[in-house]
Amino acid sequence: MHLNIGINLWLKNIKKFLADQFIQICFKYDYDLIDFVIEPDHVHLCISTNPIVSISTVIHKLKFISGFNVLKEFPITRSTYL
Repeated sequence: MHLNIGINLWLKNIKKFLADQFIQICFKYDYDLIDFVIEPDHVHLCISTNPIVSISTVIHKLKFISGFNVLKEFPITRSTYL
């Protein structure tokens, strides 16, 4: 039971951190983050951006920056998910 509470708190902290990361990245690159849902194993994002910017560029920036920062902030994820 205690382990379950610890895992849930850990996941809650990562979800909050990821939400903040997506908001900051979208603000920095002038993407309009319309909505997002963070699941335990994936993320749904609804983003509006300038048509000149390719979808792959947007996804790359979001995944690279947020992933790097999650691994830096929560080093335990490296051994858990890599």
